[in-house]
Amino acid sequence: MSILKRIGTHQTIIVFSIHIHYVSLKLSKPTPVKVSWKRRNKIAETSTIEIYDSPTDFSQTLTMLNTIYQKSSGFLPKEAEIKVLGDNLGTWKELGRLVLNLSDYIDKASKEQIYHLKKSLDKDAVICLSISTDLVKQKELNHDEYDIDQLVKQLNDAKNKLSSLNNDFEEVLSQKEAIKSELITTQQELHALKTLESVCENSALIAENNILKSLIENLKQELDFIKETNENLEKGMKIQEEILDQNANKKACKENNKTKKSCQENIDEDEIEDQASKLGNRLNDIIKKYKAIPN
Repeated sequence: MSILKRIGTHQTIIVFSIHIHYVSLKLSKPTPVKVSWKRRNKIAETSTIEIYDSPTDFSQTLTMLNTIYQKSSGFLPKEAEIKVLGDNLGTWKELGRLVLNLSDYIDKASKEQIYHLKKSLDKDAVICLSISTDLVKQKELNHDEYDIDQLVKQLNDAKNKLSSLNNDFEEVLSQKEAIKSELITTQQELHALKTLESVCENSALIAENNILKSLIENLKQELDFIKETNENLEKGMKIQEEILDQNANKKACKENNKTKKSCQENIDEDEIEDQASKLGNRLNDIIKKYKAIPN
């Protein structure tokens, strides 16, 4: 809050006590959790309690002094940000938050009340708390306390700080330009390397292609030689088969001639036997006729 807004206000220092009753937050696994209230360099936290998926009791109080400014129209807003933090492998990660206007609780103490947590993966996450206050002191800030010289001094200090920030900003811009120039140079070198790599790859591909062509030519020659050898073998086998057929035919003819000769001999023997039988029969007939002749 600027000093100009505070001129003509009453300054009130109040002790705010925020009692955390419980936190309801669904998590994927049991997780150590704490409730934190931080303002600038001041911080108040509960002890760590493990939460899983059901309302978890805390029953702890966070206390902090806050300066509240009051005009005739009422108290000026004073925000307090309450965060629920979870231990994620040694790092505290925000699981939800609640923003309160402490000025709303100065004249009346807050009883136990449930608030929805924002920025939480669990849309039903809530925190139950109550707020109480304790007045410490009041002080009226008049125009006399902030004379013109002090305001001028503060204004000059602000100008000096702004000038310093401008110098820092210009230095950052200068560094940015230098980095940009280095980046362009690096990109050019990278492009040159890629071009060289492409040329080398093309040369290697050409050499490999020539080797493959030579191998293919050798394979063709070997294939032609194999074909020629195969044809010669087939011709030789045909000639061999013809010779074997001729020998078989000759052998068959010889066997056939032998069979014919044997058959002829058998026929001659049968004829001789038949003729002998006929002669025997005639001889017997003659003998019978001879015996039948009377003496």
